[in-house]
Amino acid sequence: MARIMSPLIDRASEVLGEPLKPVCPLDEARGEGWRATSSNGDLAIVRRRATPWYDAGVERAAHLTAFEVGLAPQLVGFDVSERIVITRWIEGGERPQESAARIGAALATLHGVPLVSPSVHRRRSLIDLARHYADCADDQRDVERLLGDVSRLRKNDGEVLCHRDPVPKNWLWPVGSKAPVLIDWEYAAAGDRYLDLAAVIESHGLGESGIDMLLASYAQCAQLDADTDSLDIARAAYRALEPLWARATKALTT
Repeated sequence: MARIMSPLIDRASEVLGEPLKPVCPLDEARGEGWRATSSNGDLAIVRRRATPWYDAGVERAAHLTAFEVGLAPQLVGFDVSERIVITRWIEGGERPQESAARIGAALATLHGVPLVSPSVHRRRSLIDLARHYADCADDQRDVERLLGDVSRLRKNDGEVLCHRDPVPKNWLWPVGSKAPVLIDWEYAAAGDRYLDLAAVIESHGLGESGIDMLLASYAQCAQLDADTDSLDIARAAYRALEPLWARATKALTT
């Protein structure tokens, strides 16, 4: 069998100081991604795309913080200059029926982590991102509406560590564990908790019962009653931002 050639695998081998064996490409990876075998088990290797909003130092800090509370795979290597992220491979199982409740608990845990690393504050705010996406909008009123929604969000309890992209494909359900794990921390930053909750509701297609389960679990674990007004505003902001984000990322790859 011919040897699979991959500059990414070769660079990851240099970062870890051992030869890695490619297993298969990662179809869902943003940029280039591989599953590879090391002397200590399988790894996930991803090279992030160079975008105006990416900051490798912020992703690394957020990922390490999330790992400490069991919400991210172990980070075994990180090449900041080449945007290469190397983590332990997690074999995902089936998504449980009560996934909304478990996601709510996981987000409450994440949002409860002290923002000890100042680097997470360097990330572009959602308003900055919206302004950056403005050129991708068919109607500038869409951008103005988004800016207005984000500006109205309440921050009575300050900023928290947010994943900012908790869509279905970024949640793993490890075999033999009840707690989910989040991957792809490239957008993580200090921000408003309701934007994470809104992203889950909108991207996971939760019905009323799922939303109730998510919020009840979040409220119990965070010891914080959900502000429905802020959640509604955050959902509107997410719906406005998602198509702009899709166009902006498409423009980078075409």
